[in-house]
Amino acid sequence: MTDNRVQESVITPSLQGQCKLGVSDWGKCPLKAEHLGSVATEGKSDGGKAGGGSAYIDFHTHHPSREGETVVRDGIDTWGAHPWNLQFPPEERLWGAMAIGECGLDRLCSSPYAEQMETFRRQIRLSEQLAKPLILHCVRAVDDVLRLQLEEHATQPWIFHAFRGKPEQMKQLLRCGMYVSFGFRHNVESLAACPVERLLLETDEDPRPVRLLYEEAARLRHTTPLEIGKALQRNYQAIFSRAARQPFPNESADKS
Repeated sequence: MTDNRVQESVITPSLQGQCKLGVSDWGKCPLKAEHLGSVATEGKSDGGKAGGGSAYIDFHTHHPSREGETVVRDGIDTWGAHPWNLQFPPEERLWGAMAIGECGLDRLCSSPYAEQMETFRRQIRLSEQLAKPLILHCVRAVDDVLRLQLEEHATQPWIFHAFRGKPEQMKQLLRCGMYVSFGFRHNVESLAACPVERLLLETDEDPRPVRLLYEEAARLRHTTPLEIGKALQRNYQAIFSRAARQPFPNESADKS
């Protein structure tokens, strides 16, 4: 979920160089991924395989998939307490989710910032406990987000959702081990410069097909939508292959 407010690229010097998580650091919490988490159940076109066979992956959306798409749907495949409302979903939904989120910090919304910080910290810990990726919503709060990442020793993949910042801010996020997800509203220099192994694309609430984003990314990066698609398939697997569904604590007892 995004709004029309432009993200502010502010990073204090005190955080420069402190974030050193890389892809190789993720997954320190061992997890037997017996399956890769489900994709959207409505309009699914890939036979239930996580990203397998679909030409286009939409990494964050509020819409069902179209033909040829794999989608990760907010409120179906991912669950979290958004900073706009701070409401936690039922615990069993978090255990069964592909990722935790959207969650994060937003200095321009009406929710008390101290409560946002507490709620976000709780979800970082859940992401680590359940070995699931975290989908980040961040508005004018990059410093605090990166500080909490350091304080909580986060090792799971973080996806910076709907990134619209400048390349300088993007480089700081990349140094902190994040994937960067771009929507239809984006900084063209950042989309062109993002390393393909950290690049994601999403429609969020926009009704246009994600295919158009792949075409735009290919144009800016002087490649083809097919090559972008292959790279994002690899990224999908890297992010979600560890995020197997965890059994809810009461399930084992119920089945015995």
